[in-house]
Amino acid sequence: MLQWEKRDGIGELVDLEKLYEVIPWSMRPDESKAQARFANIVELFNFLLVNHQFFKFLSRKGYARVLDVMAGSGIAGAALAKALALRNLKVSLTVSDVRSSDLQLVHEWLKEVKGVEAETTVAEVSKIHEVMPGREKYYDVVLLWGLSTPHLDPWEMTRTYSAICHLLSDSGVMAMNEADRIFNIFYKVGYKDFLVEGESKEGLTVATIHVGYDERRGMFKRATYTLPRFKETATLGYRFWDLAGLSAMGWLFFKDVDLIPPSTHKIPGLPHVILLTEPRRKISPKDLKNDPTLLH
Repeated sequence: MLQWEKRDGIGELVDLEKLYEVIPWSMRPDESKAQARFANIVELFNFLLVNHQFFKFLSRKGYARVLDVMAGSGIAGAALAKALALRNLKVSLTVSDVRSSDLQLVHEWLKEVKGVEAETTVAEVSKIHEVMPGREKYYDVVLLWGLSTPHLDPWEMTRTYSAICHLLSDSGVMAMNEADRIFNIFYKVGYKDFLVEGESKEGLTVATIHVGYDERRGMFKRATYTLPRFKETATLGYRFWDLAGLSAMGWLFFKDVDLIPPSTHKIPGLPHVILLTEPRRKISPKDLKNDPTLLH
């Protein structure tokens, strides 16, 4: 079995930037697909705010402090801000990502949301608490949106849950939209050594190739190429999470967990939503600061 070492943060960030340059994610305010996605996310949050018990505490507060991590352009945070503002709640929004290039786009998303401004901060999600001194128990809702968890190995995901619990209020909610990759990839399709992912922004074919697996981190390493010239653009690790795994790990950090399937929310194009509420805070970020021996 080929193993590989986790790259330094700078190398990973460069490859992540290159990946987003070629893969056309729908997150920019000037894209029609992204605008439709934004409207669907607003509709989904409207559904959750009205129908799910985890969010009932917000109506009693009259305001909501929202943190959107791994935010990209902040599309999800802005959508939640709009849904909350429509319910006459005062909203403050913070968006964070390791890539600074797209974060400023959140201000474009918020142009149609009156009275809401966004604060932006560049940070790794597992260390988000380190760049926010004085904000323990501060946020009411933390979003980890956009199918982003494949970028986090189990060790980073554990630290992420702990960091978010540190920042959430006692009744706070963490919300993730996620897919079950164990079922969808390994059962329905089968893991592919070579896979065509789609078309790049320049109209080239984007494909990924399996180049390794790290059993200590549980990460598949895949190289991204553009065809027909077979130009390598990025090499990154991916964790193919399942819904039960993310939910069960989250249960260690939160007192209650729920799963909202597409058959319940019925919003086109959006997968499951994992909701976690009432952080336990039994394991602090300081407890997880140093890597275990296994990772050295």
